[in-house]
Amino acid sequence: MRSLSISLVLLCFTTVTAFAQLAPEIGYVVPGGAQAGTSVEVTLGGYDWTPDMQLFVHDPRVKLELLGPPTEVLITEPPYWFGAKARGYAWPLPREFKARLTVPAEVPPGLIRWQAANANGVSPVGWLHVTPYPEVLETPVPEGLQLLSAPPFVLSGQIRRIEEIDRFRLRPTHTGLITIELLARQLTSPANPMALHGMLQVT
Repeated sequence: MRSLSISLVLLCFTTVTAFAQLAPEIGYVVPGGAQAGTSVEVTLGGYDWTPDMQLFVHDPRVKLELLGPPTEVLITEPPYWFGAKARGYAWPLPREFKARLTVPAEVPPGLIRWQAANANGVSPVGWLHVTPYPEVLETPVPEGLQLLSAPPFVLSGQIRRIEEIDRFRLRPTHTGLITIELLARQLTSPANPMALHGMLQVT
């Protein structure tokens, strides 16, 4: 009986250790990229990230460098889900790293793949957006309506709550057609619960 009890205890400890070692997942990058020829500070959100993270950009011309240790796990203040959804599946909770993204001027516009890795494995592919236009960051405003400059530009923001709505006002300096494109689905990892639910409304 004594040898059987010891075997059961060792089995339990082994099982817990195996489940704790999860490969990292990429959640989001804010801003989602940079204008070619610039170097900007970005916030990386990831799941199961640890202090030994390393970043790999698939274009050797582009650099993505960590600037410090991760934050604590970020817990969204309630209410996040409403109604029956509040009793369902718990979404993963991210940590955030500060990083510097450097894009040389010769890099053409488009999406560039990148990955994160630690001792537990390598993440699925994430995406960075290289643009020929300047980046404009979403900023909280008391009246909830951010005034934007004249196009062209790239607006980078983040939806943190399931029913969050960000409002912006655009005043063009010329007449004619204006093209607006939402890249949330292309840039966001499927691990992020907001990845597939972006919507634009123009009034």
